[in-house]
Amino acid sequence: IFGKRLTLPLAMTARSDATRRDDSEGPRSAPTQVRAVIFDLGNVLLDFDHARMVRQVAELLAIDAAALNDFWFGTEPRFWQLENGQFDGRNLFRQTLAEFGATASFDEFAHAVGEIFTVKAGMRRLLDELRAHGVTLVLLSNTSDLHIDFIRRHFDTLSPFASLVLSYEERVSKPVADIYQTAVAKTDHDVTACLYIDDRIENIAGAEAIGLAAHHFTTESSLRTWLQHHRLPVTAES
Repeated sequence: IFGKRLTLPLAMTARSDATRRDDSEGPRSAPTQVRAVIFDLGNVLLDFDHARMVRQVAELLAIDAAALNDFWFGTEPRFWQLENGQFDGRNLFRQTLAEFGATASFDEFAHAVGEIFTVKAGMRRLLDELRAHGVTLVLLSNTSDLHIDFIRRHFDTLSPFASLVLSYEERVSKPVADIYQTAVAKTDHDVTACLYIDDRIENIAGAEAIGLAAHHFTTESSLRTWLQHHRLPVTAES
């Protein structure tokens, strides 16, 4: 969800409007029939608050939030390593407690890490519309076991998806080509019959590099318009 390079608060990279086409006007050429749509998770289906995560864990452990942020996202980016499957959430828990000489239960730690998500209004209805029309849905996310476990316990966001492609399980993250190719393979369709949606420009570029038609997500409304240009039978408003 967070990507490799993050600071507190979360910084998003973006390309200027002058150097990127506004894809809300639709694709230059739409595929004859879209069979599958691959969705990112964070800030597309669920909003998240990175600063809140750091603050909550710092409060739980009674430590400085800036020091924790540096420990997780600094020169040795432990949270990126977590999301790339180099170790799991329990290992991060042990590393963090050892670094700061703190005490807490793993359940308390996992809750503080995970309680950062809110549902993106209207997006579940869009997923249900697509699925009702026979479109295969695949989730592709840079994420961790801590966050996916929390989402499974507290949200119904993942249930519409036929497959989940998760960086910590694949041990590779966007925008590396391999993980997009894995997601396309999970659809059981050719790349030309798939669409991809993400809120991060660098991940859009990675998708386009393997031949995916991709949409830089900003609003549900603009996404619905883009999907309609690709001849998918979704309504204009949720």
